[in-house]
Amino acid sequence: MKKNKDIYLVLTSLFPSKGNFRGPFIFDQVKAIRNLSQYEVVIVKIYGLESNPLDYLYDEFKVISFRIVGFPSNILPDLFSKLNATRLYSLLKSKNIEVNNINFIHSHGIFKAGSLAVSLKENFIPNVKTIIQNHGFDFFGFNNGVLKNNKWHHKYLKIKGIQVLEKCDLSVAVSERMFYNLKRDFDFLPKNRYVLYNGVDLNKFYPLVNENKKTEFVIGCVGNFLNIKSQITLIKAVEIILNNNNKIKVKFVGTGITQVDCKKYISTAGMDEYFEFIDVMKHNELNNFYNSLDLFVLPSFSEALGCVYLESIACGIPFIAVREQGIDEIIINKNDFLIEKNNFMHLSELIVKQIAHKSTTNVIINIDINNLIFKYLSKVKSLRT
Repeated sequence: MKKNKDIYLVLTSLFPSKGNFRGPFIFDQVKAIRNLSQYEVVIVKIYGLESNPLDYLYDEFKVISFRIVGFPSNILPDLFSKLNATRLYSLLKSKNIEVNNINFIHSHGIFKAGSLAVSLKENFIPNVKTIIQNHGFDFFGFNNGVLKNNKWHHKYLKIKGIQVLEKCDLSVAVSERMFYNLKRDFDFLPKNRYVLYNGVDLNKFYPLVNENKKTEFVIGCVGNFLNIKSQITLIKAVEIILNNNNKIKVKFVGTGITQVDCKKYISTAGMDEYFEFIDVMKHNELNNFYNSLDLFVLPSFSEALGCVYLESIACGIPFIAVREQGIDEIIINKNDFLIEKNNFMHLSELIVKQIAHKSTTNVIINIDINNLIFKYLSKVKSLRT
């Protein structure tokens, strides 16, 4: 009798669909896991009760949609973990998923997905190995929801979040800086942990031959307009450069709460012709976008490890980032490509150096996602020995 495949179950609230391409980094990751292992990869996409989702197919992945029971706006997010685990277990069985063949549950985020994975193990699948991956510095979701400024709720999230991390078999972060911050801020480190840097699918991001001769030095920036992304730092740096009559163009991709203030600053300074705003860009259009640039800049000061930096260098485009972020630990030539938080003066100097002589941002890792996932799978397999 043919043995059924071992199952690698992924729990996430972010996964692309035909109408919404959010979560491409998770798609790239699970695609590499599928291609480099013998596991059957099963995706469960988590929604709130306000949604009415349907299952769907995305690039040969059958995505199971699961509505989670819970309070809205990140209030007590783990309170119904056992109830949700019971519901998900029943749903998987109804979809003819061989639950006893689930070897690993890989959840993205501590609450909802992570606490759900731990509860599935405790109540239904005792031999499964649980993996919780975090993608940002806000491990416990302090900055989410209506209680984001409530100290009691922060204390609750911290206590419950650490309990979940202590129960999982492997804690994964996208940079060493994340674990450093966890230890520094909360005096806690998971016993079994692994750094899985965001990789790049080199079939999607690669250099193109650009035969169009540009008369301007073009800078790109991709990211939601939030205070932590600090697009205003780039705008102020360019303002300094423009005062010296340099030909320059900046293209922003993204929307958000600080975009209005950024546009107002640009307009007041009479710089509208030097800036372009693109609200939305499909993921499959980004390769052409990066290749149209001379330099990529994202002056974010809360970046665990931005995929955009690595995508840009995969296209042969250098980038400038901020010190003491995840990207800091893998850059070799730091002085040429890192600034202090909000330091637009230094940023203008580094941009001018790039205008005078374009150089390459060198990193210490092989950014090919297949290389990174191959090593990660060796770590995952060791959980079962």
